[in-house]
Amino acid sequence: MTLIYNWLIQQFVDDTTIAHLSLALVLGTVIGMERQWRQRTAGLRTNALVALGAASFVDLAHSVATTSAGVTQVIAYVVSGVGFLGAGAIMKEGTNIRGLNTAATVWCSAAVGAAAAADQVQVAVVTTIGVVFLNVMIRWVLGRFESNATAVPTVPMPSRFVIRIVCSRDHAAPIRSLLLQALTQAGLTPSALTSSNGPEQVQITAQLTGDSMEIAPWLEQVVARLGGEPAISDIGWHHGTSM
Repeated sequence: MTLIYNWLIQQFVDDTTIAHLSLALVLGTVIGMERQWRQRTAGLRTNALVALGAASFVDLAHSVATTSAGVTQVIAYVVSGVGFLGAGAIMKEGTNIRGLNTAATVWCSAAVGAAAAADQVQVAVVTTIGVVFLNVMIRWVLGRFESNATAVPTVPMPSRFVIRIVCSRDHAAPIRSLLLQALTQAGLTPSALTSSNGPEQVQITAQLTGDSMEIAPWLEQVVARLGGEPAISDIGWHHGTSM
């Protein structure tokens, strides 16, 4: 064990690439743990991969670029590329926009990876601490402010939600049962459940009515749970106008 430990330490000393990528992976994982805990779209794996990928590109630029301008150019490409990746986490639901904080967190993970590969260890660590602090502590502070604010009582209007599944005809019955079971476990009762048969596939549609703030998070979990079924080729949900 001592020989292995000494060999690993020597590898870190001789090859800075290993140290850079390891630091980026650890810090990206720290950022992703908070996102995974809150069950966001971009969780632990996404943030760790973004940090590792950004570090790999910047470290590679340090190895092959002949001038500092070349390294700076690669960092600029990483920033713009991760911007497109973060845009995929932003979703618009009616007048509400979700995923902005998740996209910003992914962008910060890329900054952490780039800083680690540029041998700016202090910048990478401080940025990681800042991201986790903002996502955890600031959320709590804002919640306290909102709870102390004078709220105008409103009567929530029930909304109609539709969850749609496309699967093969041979597995329609089991998938329908799994859908009902998942909805029941989430405390949801569909007001209607219909099937539309095609030549090879069946579209199963379940309609639900209730408060948007209560039903939407549960539907996200139902879709995530059933999305891994091999027989399901497409699954999603949306909400329509108020009933």
